[in-house]
Amino acid sequence: MGIVSFYAFCKKLVLFSVLVVAAVCRAGSMDLRTENPKIIDLSMSNPTVEYLQKNLERMETEAPLDGISIRVWGKSRMINGKKYIPGAGNAWGKIPWEYEDFSEVVQKLKHLKFQKFKHNFFYIAAYPPDGDWLNDEGWKIIINNFRIAAKIAKECGLKGIMWDIEEYLGYVWKYDKLKTVLNYDQAWERAFSCGQQWGNAVFTEFPDAVIFMPIMLTLSQYGSRTSTLNIPFMNGILDVMPITATLVEGNEGVSYRMKSCQDYNIMQERFRSDFRQRILYGNQSKFRRLTQLAPGMYIDPLLLPTKPDNEFAKANLADWKRIGQMNFIRRYFAAMLASGTEYVWLYSEKCAWWSKSSRRGVYLSWEEQCPGITKLINGLKNPAQMKCDPQLNLVTNGNFSQKGANWGEWQVEMDRKKPAPGKAIFEDGKAIIRNFSFGSLVPRKMIPTEKGKYYYLRIRGAYGNPATGYA
Repeated sequence: MGIVSFYAFCKKLVLFSVLVVAAVCRAGSMDLRTENPKIIDLSMSNPTVEYLQKNLERMETEAPLDGISIRVWGKSRMINGKKYIPGAGNAWGKIPWEYEDFSEVVQKLKHLKFQKFKHNFFYIAAYPPDGDWLNDEGWKIIINNFRIAAKIAKECGLKGIMWDIEEYLGYVWKYDKLKTVLNYDQAWERAFSCGQQWGNAVFTEFPDAVIFMPIMLTLSQYGSRTSTLNIPFMNGILDVMPITATLVEGNEGVSYRMKSCQDYNIMQERFRSDFRQRILYGNQSKFRRLTQLAPGMYIDPLLLPTKPDNEFAKANLADWKRIGQMNFIRRYFAAMLASGTEYVWLYSEKCAWWSKSSRRGVYLSWEEQCPGITKLINGLKNPAQMKCDPQLNLVTNGNFSQKGANWGEWQVEMDRKKPAPGKAIFEDGKAIIRNFSFGSLVPRKMIPTEKGKYYYLRIRGAYGNPATGYA
């Protein structure tokens, strides 16, 4: 059994209807919420442009995604007797890219007909770590490479750059592991300056770029004071960042360790509180306006918990067995989508979201491995597709057609035995809440629910004019 209540802190709030339906209902259709965060794939199987040319239509049909990260590789050339291919895996290296090396792949990418994948990113990793970014000459090469990447992303209609700054093959950000003559304070100032130069190069080419980082500010939360050069670097980016651009933090380390649905809400809260302390005072406004949290999910232990190879799988194996695979998956996906802002992201290694992946060792799609997963995710991200009958509304008088029948109000002043300033008025098929300092509108009749079933809640309403509060 459950109660739906609406807490208000406003001068005027108008509710037109309150509806709760079981997710199993079939007949009719309703105007449910249609917008959820976009799901972006950042898996080991992320494709090259050449793979997209041959498989894009099938990928968009099979995958429950809104966008992908793309490995863009240029034309190979010989350097010191060795074959070198500029692109996704060597932007942070010693060899400068040349835009002409990418002329052919740019034309291929421009001509791809994306119908479903509308939020795509140029994938870049922070390796090889042999680029000396604390040295002027080495840094000029890295800046050049990212400028070209931004230019390509803009020309090809991508949303921006998916930049994975994790230290895979060597140290990039950990000061105490870098070979430099700079002391820590000098290195911090140098990193801030490099961030400014990086931002100027990238945003000059792509002023409205989305810079999506699975790890951005959160890399340093596992290290000491000497492991924080990414923090001044990101502050440098923010310092020169135009209001048209966006920084997205994926919080990979925490996302991969979700042990409950509540963890996603806690992650969002801490992003705005704890991480704000890592932002310089002059950048606080930009941080609030131009950065977002995009929760992520490591798919393998979620869909394959019977083979627990990490703490997430081990922690959730009991729940997975108790409530069943689909209910388990639905719970975590719904929590992730609810906590995201504009984007959420997925990472996987053992399967891909489309069949016939070119990734070595990936033989099945996730739909083949877990039949029904695609339909489940599409239903969660597009609840308007759910078929529901308004006649099955579990809320008595949910459309207020019988005025205030079944509805009562509560205001905090009532508990304090003081005059309540607000009032709830029921008329013409709506409820009007006025001048509540803190209170709620509560149905008098309990709503029947069953354990193991999922329910949709829809509230239709509007604020007074002008909008002076929230509820």
